[in-house]
Amino acid sequence: MAELLLGVLKAEKREAAWSQVTKVLLGQHIFHVSPTTPMNYALIYYDLEQRGLKIPVNDIWIAALAIEADLPLLARDEHFARVRGLTVIQC
Repeated sequence: MAELLLGVLKAEKREAAWSQVTKVLLGQHIFHVSPTTPMNYALIYYDLEQRGLKIPVNDIWIAALAIEADLPLLARDEHFARVRGLTVIQC
């Protein structure tokens, strides 16, 4: 949500961007951080660091939530493939 909202703020046509985000999210389930999520985040971050790899911090949160929910992640960013235990569907 934070990245979507940041995109709206950066858009030249904020109202149109917000309208598009609202349409995309309509009826979608939004996952929230649980007490388990920070541990998943830390484990992913630590594993990546030990292997000399990095991905954007916000994407580690996204990966942590996907792993916690046991759901695949639909993504364009190839760096998600670096996260062990995460099923990624490239689009």
